[in-house]
Amino acid sequence: MNVVVIFSDLLIQGLPWFLRRAVFSAFFRAVGTVMQPINDTYAGTAGAIRERLRFTGQIVSLEYRLNDVFDATPRRIFIEDTAFLIGVFLHTKSEAFPFPVYLFRKSEAAAPLYIYRKSEVAGGVGFVVHVPDDLGSAITEARIRKEVDRYRAAGTSYTVIFEPL
Repeated sequence: MNVVVIFSDLLIQGLPWFLRRAVFSAFFRAVGTVMQPINDTYAGTAGAIRERLRFTGQIVSLEYRLNDVFDATPRRIFIEDTAFLIGVFLHTKSEAFPFPVYLFRKSEAAAPLYIYRKSEVAGGVGFVVHVPDDLGSAITEARIRKEVDRYRAAGTSYTVIFEPL
């Protein structure tokens, strides 16, 4: 919804009836034509500003925005909240861990298992942005960080990980 304002007509209509003589009308018409490029600039950028304001720092909204900007068609960028991560520990059979966790190949079509750094599990990072490797050639980490920094809550830390998906 772009609002188009014709300032010359608006100024003349705002005059009281006794000041609507030709001299005043000509003056306010001239002032209105000088002010018209302001409205034209606003109308041109209003759509982009409204699009940026639609998104918040919530993970779902931020993930949607990152996919819109950097990976529109397959939508492979995702954000993982590290507050709920459970650490996966590698061990040998002789250590007798109660329930085994198996690592699979991609061809076996199992759900992916991510092994996190100690700082990610311990709560040093608020969230992790997972970006596919093949996007790394088209976009840089700095561009992703700039977009995330625009929307994330202050004081929240995060990491950007480029990984094969």
